[in-house]
Amino acid sequence: MHLEKGEGKVRFVKVNGRYLYSPYDPFREIERLLSTMNVSPLSFGVVFGSAQGYVIQSLLSRGVKEENIWVYEPHPELSQWTREHFPSLPMDNLFSHLERALLNGNKPILIALEGYKRIFADEYNRFESYYSSILRQVIENIKVTTFFGRLWWINYMRNYALASKRGYRYVPSSLPRQASSVLVTASGPSLNKKKEDIKRWYQKGGAIIACLSSWPTLFQNDIKPWAVVVSDAGIANKLHALNLPPEVIVFASVYANSSLLASLPNPIILYDHEKEGFSPSFVLSEPSVIIPALTLARQLFSGRIVVAGLDLSYTIWGTHAQGNTLSTLALLNTNRFKTPENRETSFLARNDIHEYAPGVWTTPTFELIHHQIEELFPQVEILHSNLEWKNPTLTTLFSPEAFSPSFVFPLIEKSSDCLKKAEETLNNENSSLYQRDTLVGMEKTITKSYLKDKFVRNTL
Repeated sequence: MHLEKGEGKVRFVKVNGRYLYSPYDPFREIERLLSTMNVSPLSFGVVFGSAQGYVIQSLLSRGVKEENIWVYEPHPELSQWTREHFPSLPMDNLFSHLERALLNGNKPILIALEGYKRIFADEYNRFESYYSSILRQVIENIKVTTFFGRLWWINYMRNYALASKRGYRYVPSSLPRQASSVLVTASGPSLNKKKEDIKRWYQKGGAIIACLSSWPTLFQNDIKPWAVVVSDAGIANKLHALNLPPEVIVFASVYANSSLLASLPNPIILYDHEKEGFSPSFVLSEPSVIIPALTLARQLFSGRIVVAGLDLSYTIWGTHAQGNTLSTLALLNTNRFKTPENRETSFLARNDIHEYAPGVWTTPTFELIHHQIEELFPQVEILHSNLEWKNPTLTTLFSPEAFSPSFVFPLIEKSSDCLKKAEETLNNENSSLYQRDTLVGMEKTITKSYLKDKFVRNTL
């Protein structure tokens, strides 16, 4: 790779004897490309190779703001030059910049000159795949936060309004761990296949932390967990919690369904109080309850951590363990002409599903959770799953140590400070509470009045 200078100080780059862009008139080549892409001042340019800054200059001349130009250079020397001459360009964390751009109404466009695509072909193909994956995640994230943003705020506000009245507690970061091992149960169909193993674990006094959706299956098999974990805001959690013994601890997110928590006589412990209580994001950051369940297991226990029912897939024999409330309702609504799993009425109708193995399907969300667990919890052992794992895997459970809990969870004493945070967010018209209104161009006054009324009613 070397740099050439032409007339008028125009710079050209050669790689293995080939030019990365036109050696005669690079601006003409760039303008021709941008014209075919309908670049406007509202574009967000994701640039693969800036052609010594000429692509950046062309975008700026078309009214694109510098904050809306994100550059990836396929070679360290090119990247160093770009950083030196355009130091204020956003070059870190494409996800956050794409999300900001979309929320501001900027249209993302991937820009790459033919010379870059040809000379750095493998690198470009990898980057294009990476960009597409990030863009899909950003769009999904915006859809979720737009839909649930107000609900998370309402749950946060109501949960803290109840915290002092009901004596809610929290998990401190400095809590001493218990030396025993722990079993975490998710609600995949493989939970049924290991119910005898799990029952023996329970009868020998082993510690069990259950994702709430797995509780009905445990209940049907006379297994009582030490604790259940609930994170999401869905009303279905009230169905999952039926028959839950009052002595079982409920570890809940500050954004968990407040109607559910208010209805339970159980001890309520807000596991993310230290993180979200005083600096709330009003976003449930984990895509599945299994992530906080495993985080709690690692935070509270120093022994081995095993997870059962972690299928992260759909199968021809069902999508959930038997006993799961939603799965049971689906079965009750079937007959010989309408089976529970078919391409018209079940998961097979999803447009984001693909076959992982014969009779096993997965989705991008499941794959994301799969990778997260492998990265965050590499030592967690997986008991009988449909997926391949980097984690250690087990076919049968080992004999557990008898568990005698001695944790001390402190009371939440400053819920009024958390309620002030909720009120501040309510009064901030740029908050995520009004994201839906902003995206569709609606006035925020109706939404604000509705949420203000809820705040007053719950904090009287």
